[in-house]
Amino acid sequence: MDNKSLTVNVLLCTFNGERFLEEQLKSLSEQEGVEVRLHISDDGSTDETLKIVKNFSDRLNMATPIQGPQKGPAANFLSLATKESISGQWFAFCDQDDIWEPGKLKRALETLEPFHDTPALYCSHSKIIDGSGKIIGHSKRHTKPPSFRNAFVQNISSGHTMVFNAQARELLMKAKPVEVRFHDWWLYILVTFAGGKVIHDQNAFVRYRQHDHNDIGPHAGWKGIQYRIRRLLAGTYRQWIGQHIDALEGVIELGTPEQRMSFEKLTLIHSQNFITRCGALFGARFYRQTFLGQAALRVFILIGKA
Repeated sequence: MDNKSLTVNVLLCTFNGERFLEEQLKSLSEQEGVEVRLHISDDGSTDETLKIVKNFSDRLNMATPIQGPQKGPAANFLSLATKESISGQWFAFCDQDDIWEPGKLKRALETLEPFHDTPALYCSHSKIIDGSGKIIGHSKRHTKPPSFRNAFVQNISSGHTMVFNAQARELLMKAKPVEVRFHDWWLYILVTFAGGKVIHDQNAFVRYRQHDHNDIGPHAGWKGIQYRIRRLLAGTYRQWIGQHIDALEGVIELGTPEQRMSFEKLTLIHSQNFITRCGALFGARFYRQTFLGQAALRVFILIGKA
């Protein structure tokens, strides 16, 4: 790949991020072997976020920050990702409070380069750090392959690790911003629905920060399990699935014939009819990454909470 092809459009969404933003911007400026083109969409910060951004403007190839839609992180990321003024071959989502290892983007591009003729998405394992930057854990490793049948019921592609090519970005452009809770889950669904390639790197190149103001709850341990159970019981997970069904129905032409058939079967798990849901348990062939996760999902499908 020549130097021009190694330019990555980094899509950073901010909102009152003064506490950790400087560390993240510093890690972007230290990326090795690639040219970073930084695009920022701020969702109405009232702290020193934009001042910190301005102070880094001479260290990064940065576009003028734009104002986000102020409808939450997913809407902000999707709005930024579909800006027609942003062009290029490579794109990366970026959270405001993480730290990237110097080789993160180069590793992603080397992994994605063979798939230049198809939508391709790279994501990776990550180290979990606390507010002080101390490593306190690691993200879960996934043993089952990425696929649409997994993506429909589970997101294994964390946005803070995502890098994707222009063909994958074009899917977002065609879908346009949609009402979903998670921009990264939506991209995982879109790429697999269109028959694209998803690569999950078991190595870690991001230090993912967990702190009191994270947009989503804990991932690991008993607290993470309790968090997910509460979401399921409250019907929140079912709402997310419903949003994905509505969004995919609007871009059904993007799917391969095989994935369209899978989609028709998978939507049955969301049915109001108990008998239909029971049938879907055997015919839809969806899967989560762990035995317990799969078993729990089946139970919640039966009781109408998924």
